[in-house]
Amino acid sequence: MGTHAPVYSVESAVGIVIGTGNLGSTLTQNQVEKALYISHDGGLTFKSTHSGNYIYDIGDHGALIIAAKMNEPTNEVEFTWDQGTTWDKVKLSEEKMMIRNIITEPKSTSQNFLVYGTYFENLEEKEG
Repeated sequence: MGTHAPVYSVESAVGIVIGTGNLGSTLTQNQVEKALYISHDGGLTFKSTHSGNYIYDIGDHGALIIAAKMNEPTNEVEFTWDQGTTWDKVKLSEEKMMIRNIITEPKSTSQNFLVYGTYFENLEEKEG
């Protein structure tokens, strides 16, 4: 799977921009070389916070950012209250899943998120 989440910002979180990227002139298809980047200044500068390919969303006017591994089995999401400086984890289930998206309400002012995906075992059965 060569997909990645788009560069993302919301009107209610002034200055916050999140994206998947890598060093180089083009976005690599190599998942290992990708990283999660966060900007606090509208995209002028970015800081890498996680290695790998992630899906993400912004809530609570930019005070809360949630992220999870994308295209890789996981059973947890991570969140930050300080724009990516420190992260905490929340276990979603005992079984690993392929998280497809993370969403919150349209204005991104809520602290509630919906995480959806497919349990990894079910995905293997369909592909096998």
